[in-house]
Amino acid sequence: VTKSGIKETAQIASRLQSMFPSLLRDRFEEDWYSVTATTKVRTQDTARAFLKEILKSKEFKKFEKLKSLRLDDHLLGFDSICEDNLKKQGVDKAESKEEKAFLSGTQVNKMVQVISRRIGVNVSTGDVKLMAKICSFEVAHSGSSPFCYLFDKEEPDLFEYADDLDDYEKDVYGNQRSVAMSCVLVKELVDRIREKVQERLTGGHHLHKRLRSALYFTHAPVIKSLIGKFGLGKTEPPLRADNYCHYKHHRPWRSSFMVPFTANIVLVLFECSYENLLRPSIPQRKGLSGYLDAVTCSAPTQRPPAHKRC
Repeated sequence: VTKSGIKETAQIASRLQSMFPSLLRDRFEEDWYSVTATTKVRTQDTARAFLKEILKSKEFKKFEKLKSLRLDDHLLGFDSICEDNLKKQGVDKAESKEEKAFLSGTQVNKMVQVISRRIGVNVSTGDVKLMAKICSFEVAHSGSSPFCYLFDKEEPDLFEYADDLDDYEKDVYGNQRSVAMSCVLVKELVDRIREKVQERLTGGHHLHKRLRSALYFTHAPVIKSLIGKFGLGKTEPPLRADNYCHYKHHRPWRSSFMVPFTANIVLVLFECSYENLLRPSIPQRKGLSGYLDAVTCSAPTQRPPAHKRC
């Protein structure tokens, strides 16, 4: 994880703690926090950066000493496990037909010709796409990139749309397998929520009675799969190679908003006098609850849509 990633994670943690101080205490008790990551170092580094911001210094050392970070690839890395198993059986992840069609289309070809004339060298679509990718990653890492000067204001939007087509078709609504894989994580979330609701209704005891926060640190494909299971960001008509102009300025699914670096999904259970309210939020995506503008038991302006069971 880069320094900017650590910094942004700390900012997210601080913001959430200021909103929900009773859920994100600065003390660490084993039954207050459930923290899970994958075996990949970057998710573990992100988890530690989050907890280090939340907890007092000695409390974070307590968290580290007790080795309270649980690693579970079956829960949070199911996409890699599934794809590896399929590959062993000779099944490769299909490429996005819509992305391929868009990149070979008139708009992208014209842009490649313009850039070739601009830099005095004939380049391919792949070359230009790589330069745009380097531009975006270097900006995310260090704040600027010389590759960005090769493009005008609107040209990178074409490659952003191509990436959106790829994600939308391969990882979300064009791939039922990908969305279905998130069922294991949805079940985990539902079980945790059900335990808290059952405790309130019956006063019963269970393993996670004092649990305040369940924190999961995973990868972009898993987050995309979960977003798809929630039905968020779905477009009508679907994103296609031939409707860029329709979605050029506004589209429900934009990967840079839905799953940017340090993307996160927040689910908060409000125990109100009249009912329990579950408020979902994708903080990085404007229009999808933001950072839970109303942190009270007032009825939400928009209920989350009902979905079939996994």
